[in-house]
Amino acid sequence: MEKIKSYKDLVVWQKAHINSLEIVKLVEGFRWCRSLDVIGKQLIRSITSVGANIAEGYGSFQGKEYLTFLVFALRSAWGSDNWLTLLKDSTTLKGRFNSTLLESIQSRNMEVTKMLSAIIKKLRK
Repeated sequence: MEKIKSYKDLVVWQKAHINSLEIVKLVEGFRWCRSLDVIGKQLIRSITSVGANIAEGYGSFQGKEYLTFLVFALRSAWGSDNWLTLLKDSTTLKGRFNSTLLESIQSRNMEVTKMLSAIIKKLRK
C-alpha cells in the first residue's frame, strides 16, 4: 500500500473529483429551461463541495476538525443525491439531459457516500 502524500491520493477524493468534472459536462449539455438552470446550479454547488471538503479536511490532518470536514462532504453528497434523483425522476425534464451520464454520476456519488460513511465511522471510534 502506497503512502498517502496528498488528498489527491485518496480514492474517495478521486471519485468525488471525477463527479465534479462529470457534473460540469452534464450541466453544460442541458437543453435550457428555467428548472434545469436552477437544478444545474445546485448540482454544481453540492457535487463540487464534496471533493472540496475532503481536500480541506485533509489539510487539517487530525482529530475533530478533519472529521467535521468529512461530515460536510457527506452531507453535500447526500444533498447531491437528492438533486440527481429529482432530475432523474422528473418527467417534465426527460430528454433535456444525458441520462446515461446522470446515472453514472449518481452511482459514483453513492460510492462516495458509502466510503465517507465508513471513514467517518472509523474516525469516530
